[in-house]
Amino acid sequence: MPTTITRKHLSLGLCGGLLLAAGCAGPPPAPAAPKPTVASIVGDEQVIAEPAKKVFGVLFDGDVLPDTDALENALARRQVLADVRGTSQSVEIGSQGVVCELSIGAPPDDVPDPGIHPELAAQGLSVDEATAMHAAKASITVVCVVPEGTVRSVLPVAEAVAEAVADLSNGHLFDPQTGRYWPQAEWQQSRAKSNRFAIERAVRVLRTRASDGTWCLATRGLGAFGRVELDVFPVPAEVVDQVEVKLRVLADVIIEEPKGPGSTVALGPVAGVLMDRARYAATLPDGTVGKDVSTPGEHRVALADPRADVGDAAAQAHFYFRLSR
Repeated sequence: MPTTITRKHLSLGLCGGLLLAAGCAGPPPAPAAPKPTVASIVGDEQVIAEPAKKVFGVLFDGDVLPDTDALENALARRQVLADVRGTSQSVEIGSQGVVCELSIGAPPDDVPDPGIHPELAAQGLSVDEATAMHAAKASITVVCVVPEGTVRSVLPVAEAVAEAVADLSNGHLFDPQTGRYWPQAEWQQSRAKSNRFAIERAVRVLRTRASDGTWCLATRGLGAFGRVELDVFPVPAEVVDQVEVKLRVLADVIIEEPKGPGSTVALGPVAGVLMDRARYAATLPDGTVGKDVSTPGEHRVALADPRADVGDAAAQAHFYFRLSR
């Protein structure tokens, strides 16, 4: 019996053919989900503002602290009027709202080795200075706090005390919070230029370079003022010097105006966000400079582009380009 093709069959046949040819009868493909931005995962702001505590050390060959009268006179010559009390093993100094305590202990484990030239170059030390530091039998620890007043006020007093102790004990000054073992000539030159607060002495910027030429910059020293430490990475080689300058500016701002994870910061026309360093690093691809770098500091944050997609290292590098201008 002949088959009768109805309009319904014809319609189904045409639709089936179109379906096979172009998929017109199926549902449209779902649009790709938008990628989350850095701003969407940063979280609420957590300001870090802890008490300031500045620490210096002096490597020397003695076993007693400088005489209290000699210390008071040495500080007066540095225009620091102080009340100095104590014994040959423990001294307390009060000046300008800052209280410092002196004690004697063993030298630290990370004194630069005079035989390892990269260590000397990183510190700017001569072989003779490093040899004397390495041979020191003891270390005087200077711990200064600010019970009242601004956190900035701790640094000039702490520096004057540490310098006076180093002079009187014929010792070598170092800063465990920045990791700096100071060459005597460089220290004296810097202090002669400014014996007040100087961000260059307060905060050190460490650099780590990757094989592709990008850099990780990390501060050391902000923790002495009860503030977060800062990291920026991956920084393009072309602008690493300019970004370091901006990082020091931001460090200076944060000492005065504490920030933390989730804080927005503005450097000129460029706005960034501070994000927990470990969390930020975890979002970046393996092999990104800074991802596996470990720098001392209890509270570390990364400065990032809040508008960039999470994990987009190229977008972050472009952000540092804009920041450098």
